Amino acid sequence: MTVKQTTTPCSAYEQCSLTDEEMSIHKKNCNDEMSCSFTSLVPNSCLMNYYGHLNISYSCKENVGCSCNFESGMCGWTVKGQDRYMWQIGNGKITTSNTGPNRDRTTSTSYGHYVYTESKGDVRLNDESDLISEFIVPSTKQCLSFWYHMYGRSLKKLVVYQMNSNYNIELWNVSNSQGNKWYFQSLTLRDIGPYQIKFKAIRGKWRTSDIAIDDIDITNKDCNAFHLQIDCNFEADICKWSKNNSNIYEWIVLSGSTPSNDTGPEVDHTLGSYG
Repeated sequence: MTVKQTTTPCSAYEQCSLTDEEMSIHKKNCNDEMSCSFTSLVPNSCLMNYYGHLNISYSCKENVGCSCNFESGMCGWTVKGQDRYMWQIGNGKITTSNTGPNRDRTTSTSYGHYVYTESKGDVRLNDESDLISEFIVPSTKQCLSFWYHMYGRSLKKLVVYQMNSNYNIELWNVSNSQGNKWYFQSLTLRDIGPYQIKFKAIRGKWRTSDIAIDDIDITNKDCNAFHLQIDCNFEADICKWSKNNSNIYEWIVLSGSTPSNDTGPEVDHTLGSYG
């Protein structure tokens, strides 16, 4: 190999990219796959004034892999942690009193499933367990949403990370008991290349320290902050909803079963209770 010196300065780096039209054409070729990769010929000065190839990966469907309601297993999510404190699938009420959910979030029944960390007697303060997704193909717009349950007087912390070999981004965390109910949370994901999601549970001092998660959903769209203004469980009031009723047929807020026999729900979906 012969190396020659030159006085010509190297040109400034330019980001190689496709036009919106080229992106749209290639994306249509995904053929409804969950994800796909393609190689494109890119005439661009950033490729040293020659035609070059650019490889791109896509998430093609709105719903991305690793979304899970735990009704049919772990959906590819794996668990790391001490044997005495680990994420596991549960249903109904766990054996420890005054902690953990009574029902899952998906079906709001004792038969539905969720994933949780149980704080048994031999578990210690600050024990940790990680719930980790498979690698996920990124997109320019992507949102993680889930429901979480944190009930117990000695609860410590739940943390959510987006990570790969180059990044370990803390997206969100919550500490202490939040009451005996399920809460919704959505988080905007960053376009950092293929990545994993990690839910880290950190155990409190006593056995009343169970954390649960259900209905994890990852979609190729913006997290819509607007929905938080219209999301309502009707526990305190009707939020920003209004009623336009007729005199004989109207929407009303109730708890427990409806007054008519053989129709309507027996419990609400939020708490799964008669109150």
